[in-house]
Amino acid sequence: MIILAVGLSALHADRIKSTTVACPTVEILEGLEKSDADFKEKNFYIMQQGCVVLTPKDKIHVLSPDASCCGKYLRISIDRTNDIMYVNKYDVFVEQGGTKNILRF
Repeated sequence: MIILAVGLSALHADRIKSTTVACPTVEILEGLEKSDADFKEKNFYIMQQGCVVLTPKDKIHVLSPDASCCGKYLRISIDRTNDIMYVNKYDVFVEQGGTKNILRF
């Protein structure tokens, strides 16, 4: 019975759709997206600004899933580091348990 509960809770988790970058502020993330720099320069910028690269294996929690907070970005918490970061909302699948509180974007 406990195994079933753990398995069901894993189904109702926020997750990354594809590899993406998360940054400490929206301004840093916008600067990265607007940059015309080459691959090496973007990687250096990511490291300098304290951003992280997230993959679908990373466990996250969306803290503010509505667009009123950050426009096209979501505020997330990364489980392994407990860091609060911002990520493009199109790179995240938001899953909420229950039927009355499902959020659609």
